Amino acid sequence: MARGGLHGEVTVKRADGTYVTLVGQRGTVTEATDTKLTVKSEDGYTHSYVLDGSTKFRSASDPKGPALKASDLKVGDEVAVRAQRNGSDDTATAVVKGPFPVRTGQGQGNQGHAGRMHRQSGTPGGQQPTPSPSATPSMSGSVSGSVSQS
Repeated sequence: MARGGLHGEVTVKRADGTYVTLVGQRGTVTEATDTKLTVKSEDGYTHSYVLDGSTKFRSASDPKGPALKASDLKVGDEVAVRAQRNGSDDTATAVVKGPFPVRTGQGQGNQGHAGRMHRQSGTPGGQQPTPSPSATPSMSGSVSGSVSQS
């Protein structure tokens, strides 16, 4: 899920040619059992996830600490869920229990992200490349045609 995103899904093609739908959500736990987790995002979207033996749990405040269990999740906890769609169920593959860092100001977190994206694409320092004059489209010429109004 994108940085700062609340919930979403994406369908991707696996190496074997099959497709899988991946689901993600950040929000507050409204129900937690050993086999089910229900999360409500701040925009009101609520979704339930299946928990099974392959679901991984960890704490955002101690990511290298001991693994958590489903029973460590309580109503009111802040969580981030990653899941895989299996038929009509979304089975959680990973659940991270908050608290998460508070973001101050709208869009502040994206500046660093955008810079990393530019550096990943090979542009040093996150700067936009300046196109050469020959690569800049010309605005000369004329446009002809007629427009009829009914």
